[in-house]
Amino acid sequence: RARHQMIFNSLTAQMFLPLVSVVACLAWAVDYLEIVRSTWLQRSTVVMSSSFALGAPLINLYFLRPYRRDDTVHITLFAILDCAALLANMVLIVAVITSTPRILKAYSVLLLNTAVVDSCSAIFSVAAVCRFVGQSTLFKHYPIFSMQSVNGTLYFNHAGPCTLLGPRFCHRSVFLQAAFISHSTVLLFVSFSYRLWMLGRSSLTNFGQPRIRNMCLIALMAAVPSAFLFVIMQILNDAAATYDGCPRGTVCSKLVLAPVSAKNILAPTAFALLITAYSVEFLCVFRVRHSLLKRIQKINSPEGARHQMIFNSLTAQMLLPCISIVGCVAFAVDFLEILQSTWLQRSVILVGSTMALGAPLVNLYFLRPYRK
Repeated sequence: RARHQMIFNSLTAQMFLPLVSVVACLAWAVDYLEIVRSTWLQRSTVVMSSSFALGAPLINLYFLRPYRRDDTVHITLFAILDCAALLANMVLIVAVITSTPRILKAYSVLLLNTAVVDSCSAIFSVAAVCRFVGQSTLFKHYPIFSMQSVNGTLYFNHAGPCTLLGPRFCHRSVFLQAAFISHSTVLLFVSFSYRLWMLGRSSLTNFGQPRIRNMCLIALMAAVPSAFLFVIMQILNDAAATYDGCPRGTVCSKLVLAPVSAKNILAPTAFALLITAYSVEFLCVFRVRHSLLKRIQKINSPEGARHQMIFNSLTAQMLLPCISIVGCVAFAVDFLEILQSTWLQRSVILVGSTMALGAPLVNLYFLRPYRK
């Protein structure tokens, strides 16, 4: 009975997938009968039908227990999210290269940099397919491996392609992803600051767009904080030690964050600097946005519409790092052993990967020259 019930639940869940076609039919009817005319209603009809091909295998992997290995689902989610992020960033890069108007040529340099950085973040994310593991959790789930319980030790369990190159490379992939996420926040701050600077220059009589060469120099200077974080990542990577007692087919490494002592000072210090740098960057973005908003509200010329369009895009992107708060909470809840869950451990990096997907979609939607 249990086996039949398992298959019945899978089929029932798949049975609801065709209901999506009802929504597609309604969208088609609303447009065809000219109740509401919209190109996106026309596009959504076929797009919704494609959800069958995605939903059916995911349902089977979840409901049929012989196929429901946590690592399989985990790798699948990473592959879907990061490959979608790579595709979205490639579309944005092509749109910027082919469709940028002359008035946005200088700003497009920052857009291209952001798209490349987000693409690198997605690549390192899918390369590692990492989850954080607290020591008590690892001991609980894999009791065959004897080890001493020490509070403050952070384990990394990698199941991605990086396992072919060993734990050091996997460890480096995780922290490089963190550095690229931080660099994306720096570029967001530079974009806000650039827009604020442009509004100040607009009052000059000989106002003109900055040279592309100068914008490339600004983008290069923006990489300095990220280069510093990269050095921190290397410190963390060197402070990490390999751990052999991990599940078959995966690679593990560990990082001792506590207790802080003369022998263990590099890893906690570097980890604290990483969190501090990310927090300061995010607070600076909020401050510059507030100044930019007040400046835009004083503009009555047609130029205000263009500034408002870019401002809306940057504001939407600014909300993306807030998703990382969810990942931090999930990490803290599991690491402090408030609630032990393998999916809390898996969600930390997975949540961070959504930023690489969200940024290009936001730019493609809000910036009209690219929104075809």
